[in-house]
Amino acid sequence: MILHTKRRYTKKLHYNKYLYKVNLFNELGFLFRSDRNLGDTEKFPYAVAKLAEFQTRIDAGGDVTVGRFRASRILPERELADAWKIYHILKECDDVKIRVEYFYNIWIYTNHKSVVDDLLSAVPACISEYWDVDPAVEQFLTGNENTVIVKSPVEHEYKIYLTNNTRQYTQLADWIRKNPEKSKIGEKTLHSLDSLWVTNNYFYVKNEKVLLLVKMIGGDSLGRVERLVYERDVDKYSYELKK
Repeated sequence: MILHTKRRYTKKLHYNKYLYKVNLFNELGFLFRSDRNLGDTEKFPYAVAKLAEFQTRIDAGGDVTVGRFRASRILPERELADAWKIYHILKECDDVKIRVEYFYNIWIYTNHKSVVDDLLSAVPACISEYWDVDPAVEQFLTGNENTVIVKSPVEHEYKIYLTNNTRQYTQLADWIRKNPEKSKIGEKTLHSLDSLWVTNNYFYVKNEKVLLLVKMIGGDSLGRVERLVYERDVDKYSYELKK
């Protein structure tokens, strides 16, 4: 599979920590799952052991079958070669987070631009998209956790995510309905509050004063809070670099 790589720009820290993100596809992506690579002496011990096993089998003229059940298929040698390249790049990085979906979809998070550049150079056909950082906002992002840079002027400054704690859903929904000038919420999210069932739902509030009030009303029903900053206003905010 040859992908057409899309370049995007980071507008908030990934996992509230990482500046860069890469999404790539490889038939052996499942080998890099964190729960399969536990160990203190060597990075990715499971991955390197399986890669070596598959390499020996292919070098001897055999085949390697990957996938599950009806989706099983013969592993192309190019996929194994690319997996080796990915391994050699990742094992040299001290601070990287990896998430694997559906066996072959790998998400890589890092603060090292060199990791992104090396992957783009070594396995460009595997990369679907990656997130780069505009130098003009890099310092701002690293100094401001839970902050999102947006393209339009901000009317509601804070975005609040809901948790699965339903104890205060009803009173929160009542307050939102009575204060439309102080908050913004989608009809589906409001219905979710009424039905006491939310999944990654969120709403917005006007400013910090309203945020403090909503926190008292919502209590444990409220989760992560993100501050929205208009991209042209970045220079107006003070920040300190992380040590």
